[in-house]
Amino acid sequence: MSAMKALFQLKALFPLKALHPLKASFPLCVTLLLTACSPTGSGESLRDIAREKSARYADSASNEAFLRDVEDVYARYALPPGGMSLPESVGVAIEGFVGRVLDDASAAGTEGGDSEIRQVDIAAALESALPSEPSPQDELTFFPRLAEPDRVAISASDVESFRAHGMAWRLLDVMLDGEDPSQTHPDPLHHHRSRTLDIEPAAADLLAEAVSRYAVLLLRIAGQRAGVDETTSFFDRRQVVAAAAEIRRRASAHSPAVEVEVAPGGPGISSRDRRYYAVWGIDPDDAELHYRYGSALVREGHAELARPAFERTLLLAPGHVPANFGLGEISLLENDGEAALAHFEAVLAGEPGQFTASAHTRVGRILGRAGRGDEALAHFQQSVALNSDQPEARFNLGISLKRHDRLEEAAVQFAKAVELDPDFTPARRQLGQMLARLERWEEAIPHYEYLIEANREDPVALYELAEAVEALGDSTSARQIFEQSLIVARRHPRYSKMALDLEKKLTGNAPEAEVRPGAANR
Repeated sequence: MSAMKALFQLKALFPLKALHPLKASFPLCVTLLLTACSPTGSGESLRDIAREKSARYADSASNEAFLRDVEDVYARYALPPGGMSLPESVGVAIEGFVGRVLDDASAAGTEGGDSEIRQVDIAAALESALPSEPSPQDELTFFPRLAEPDRVAISASDVESFRAHGMAWRLLDVMLDGEDPSQTHPDPLHHHRSRTLDIEPAAADLLAEAVSRYAVLLLRIAGQRAGVDETTSFFDRRQVVAAAAEIRRRASAHSPAVEVEVAPGGPGISSRDRRYYAVWGIDPDDAELHYRYGSALVREGHAELARPAFERTLLLAPGHVPANFGLGEISLLENDGEAALAHFEAVLAGEPGQFTASAHTRVGRILGRAGRGDEALAHFQQSVALNSDQPEARFNLGISLKRHDRLEEAAVQFAKAVELDPDFTPARRQLGQMLARLERWEEAIPHYEYLIEANREDPVALYELAEAVEALGDSTSARQIFEQSLIVARRHPRYSKMALDLEKKLTGNAPEAEVRPGAANR
């Protein structure tokens, strides 16, 4: 797929009347980033970074698979029928979030006397725009200092899924692309283009991670709002606009962290760095003090900045389990799987504790991606043994068992995940499919019915229900369900191939092997 085709498809996926470049929408910061002048800092242009990162996904990106994940993983609610795109308001909200973060980050950089946006500037901006903290349960908790109804816990694997689609970089690439030809009003920032402000690559990575987290949070809240809206069976513009406003409200209400008295920094130390250097000045040899400081950064939602504190902790206290876990998480954010694996294995080599189960999960995922399936399975089993009441742990083990063709055991794990979280759609879908492969048709049917009740526009669940009914000998009812699946598939362009195959099946013109919904349709 060419880069131009990928760009066209992404603009179709996020139909923004104003998916214009950020520099046409937001203040000084983005204009400074996109100027054509020669850079004066040691960083790079955000536009260039986003273009290069986005190009990596040009041949593998699948809008169909992404939209499926929007329904099943992120929003957990049905998309509007009849198109291959999200509500326009999704792109508008993400664009607005990026603009606010860059505005605050560039202001911090200018105040600190830097000629580029640094990682710490983005992190400081996210502290107010998207406060979050990780938990040992493989979750990210947004607005952690608010009361329970306003806190949102999202599985780290959901954010990882969004990240794996390359969607954050693809969105940034489109948003930062050239001038919008439809823009007819004067550019109020034209006079700023003689200035340059570049960005550290690490800061750009943190911005992309923030886009992934914000997008999943936005879609999750929109899906939840749609779920209680009796006037619609889909999440649409109304829920997305309300979700974006709700995120801003909760971010504003999120109480500020307790301020720590900080001594003035030494020569050459910017105001943004003084807290960390002040900690070192208090007691440079106190390992727990450095760990607590790093943990505070994690709680404030920017774990990436905790690396120096955790590394100092390990220097003073080799084998420090929590610091190793923190460095493993940071290495994952930096896409350094080898370093992450070393830190998580160090956690497992230490005393068992609250991080042990999560470390097994992380190691299992890393080894699974590396093709070391047997070792990955052993770690997922250990994670469940230590954390048996976590549906995500059960789901991970089920996927690993499925890859080993141990279907009976996989079905048990998916069933347990569904028991723990009945609305865990991916686990329920996997459970239905495992039961069907085991020809336990009567047991599979209730799960397909549950999926259909949750999303009437799910042609795959309808198709698989029809298969189960047909296997039980009711060909008349099965045909009616196949026909309903075809009707739904025709309403969604991303299921076009499935619709064609179903038409052939129903007219008797296709072998059975050609009819099963393919991966691209699921």
